[in-house]
Amino acid sequence: MELSDSNVFVALAPYCVPLYTLAVLLAYGLVRQYSALLAPPLWVGFGIGLTLTFHGALTVHSLRQDQPDLRYAGTIFSMVAIVLSNGLALVFVLKALYWSHVYLTDYFGHCLVDTRILIERVWEGLGWAWVGAENLWGKR
Repeated sequence: MELSDSNVFVALAPYCVPLYTLAVLLAYGLVRQYSALLAPPLWVGFGIGLTLTFHGALTVHSLRQDQPDLRYAGTIFSMVAIVLSNGLALVFVLKALYWSHVYLTDYFGHCLVDTRILIERVWEGLGWAWVGAENLWGKR
């Protein structure tokens, strides 16, 4: 069977979505609906740890091979997207486990503030580099 076309999301999905972890969380969600659990049981932590480790190891192993999926959108963009999406997946796993203790609005608010600070500092550094280059080339 041959695919007619793909897109970036389809190409990078195996590296970005820990599918087995989602299955463990789904099972935990079903159990939680029918029983009053104060905290996630031991099997949930074990299952999530095992499946996230498997996902991470398989992702690293796959990325060390020559993957055409990465070339589809560019290697740098693909690697950044994989790292960010796996970090985001971890945040959502924590939210699913500890619903009342993980606040996504605070998390995303801090992400926005920190991103703004990073952009301002990079811009400031580029300004210093520009002035330094002008001074260096102007003295010749």
